[in-house]
Amino acid sequence: MSELKETREAWLRRAVEVFRPWFAEAGVEVPEFRISVGFGSVGARQENSKILGVTYVKRAAHDGVNEVFISPEDADTASMLATVLHEMIHVSDDGESGHRMHFADTAEKLGFTGPMTSTEAGPALAAQLIAVADALGEYPGSYLVLPERVKRPVGPNGELVPQGPKVHTGPGTQTTRMIKRSCLTAGCEAMGYTVRTTQKWLVWGAPLCPACQNEMR
Repeated sequence: MSELKETREAWLRRAVEVFRPWFAEAGVEVPEFRISVGFGSVGARQENSKILGVTYVKRAAHDGVNEVFISPEDADTASMLATVLHEMIHVSDDGESGHRMHFADTAEKLGFTGPMTSTEAGPALAAQLIAVADALGEYPGSYLVLPERVKRPVGPNGELVPQGPKVHTGPGTQTTRMIKRSCLTAGCEAMGYTVRTTQKWLVWGAPLCPACQNEMR
């Protein structure tokens, strides 16, 4: 095993310093923030296969400093640099604009195109990122392949466990409500048998108890 001469976080911090003048030229200030490799609380791309970075707003941190997590499911140098640049835009306004207004304006100034949630690098920006990659050297890390994703917990009532106000720039919570149905037929040997489904399927009819074949309520 070859010696690991530089940590991934050190490489990411060097990338941040390269990008700071780009924001200054665009008239945008980026405060100091922390950046590291990890998933944050939104899981490993659980909501969308292209989630490669998450920025936490200042109020989420005890010391009021933004935290940025870059997903370990990516290790392509140019892609990592584009993700860092994307998250720095979120840091610049503490995630206030989401992917609209300030975010969209700044992203366009930096050379991003396409949907602002994924921000593809335009031709000019792509060339710049290649030059930065050459200067920084290859990203000092591999990528992870995870067969399972982190899931939001479901309470005994079949609904997602409530969370506080959103404090990161990742995707919102899945809001599909799972409806609980149980067999309540007295004397049924499977009384209490429970399943969960959605209103979409209940319009076709309630599920039947596998033992007594009565509708579950």
